[in-house]
Amino acid sequence: MCTAVTRARSASPISASTSAPFTTTTRATKNTSLSADTAEVYGALSWKWLTAKLSYVTGDYFGIADADGTMYFDVSASYPIGKSGVTLLAHVGSLKMSGTGNDVLDYTDWKVGATYALPKDFIIGAVYSDADADETLYSPAGENWVSSQVAVYLQKTF
Repeated sequence: MCTAVTRARSASPISASTSAPFTTTTRATKNTSLSADTAEVYGALSWKWLTAKLSYVTGDYFGIADADGTMYFDVSASYPIGKSGVTLLAHVGSLKMSGTGNDVLDYTDWKVGATYALPKDFIIGAVYSDADADETLYSPAGENWVSSQVAVYLQKTF
């Protein structure tokens, strides 16, 4: 379940948005159940094909107590190559955990990729993502959540 209160302002070519989403999910893996109840506020600024966003946690962060004040900052780019239908994608983000001893969970993540617009509102894309997170801390029940990944996808816009 996800709810959000959003405000957006747009003045070409710069736009800004803020939101206060609350996300709740539970992921059960083998004998482990992780609660992802997280409340955060964030603000974003966009200019042409660039977006910078800062998220601020206002309580526990994905079940980690004493994490009020955790911040995630990211910069993303989605650069269209003329009228070719190709868009280049790039992203870098940094998580800074607050709370006593939680800094071992800090990480930086990144992603690069490209998409190609197909007829009838379809998009095909491929991305490579990775992070410098400590794999021993991000592998509950033996599932590595932070190793490098390649994804190829087909997307349809409705």
